[in-house]
This record gives sequence, C-alpha cells and structure tokens, in this order.
Amino acid sequence: MVKMAIKKLYLQWLQMNYVKRGSNKLRTETEKRVFRYLLIHPAKLTIDYRVDSNEKYAKNLNVLTTNVKNDKLYEITKKRLKSA
Repeated sequence: MVKMAIKKLYLQWLQMNYVKRGSNKLRTETEKRVFRYLLIHPAKLTIDYRVDSNEKYAKNLNVLTTNVKNDKLYEITKKRLKSA
C-alpha cells in the first residue's frame, strides 16, 4: 500500500510539472489542486479500486489508480511525463 501511495504521488507530481510547462492555466491549477487533495487526504493514495464519479477529482484519482496498478503502464506513463 505504501508503494502504491508513493507511485500515485509521484505520477501526480510529474503530471503537475508536465502541465505547468504548457499555457493552460486552468489545467495547471486543477493538477495542483489534485496534488494538494492527495496530500490532505492520504487515504485516497491507498485506494486500489475506482472511486465513484460523484467524488471530488474522481477522474484524476481513477486514472492514477489504473496507471499504478499496472506496472507496465506505470513505467510508460512515468517515461512519457519525464521526457516531455
């Protein structure tokens, strides 16, 4: 569970930095809010199932969970975000 939490935080941090390089201020702020949300609600980092669509930042959390659960997908996503 700790490994999953670290991977989720790391991917979200990479995503935040990736978006920051662009010109879309709204998306940058959204990614920052998701990162802060994860830090404030650490239980969300260990969830290994899809969250309800009514939950705050559900789309972001579900994408993170999907990427972290699959090691190959995690490595591809990490590589893509780092190289851009």
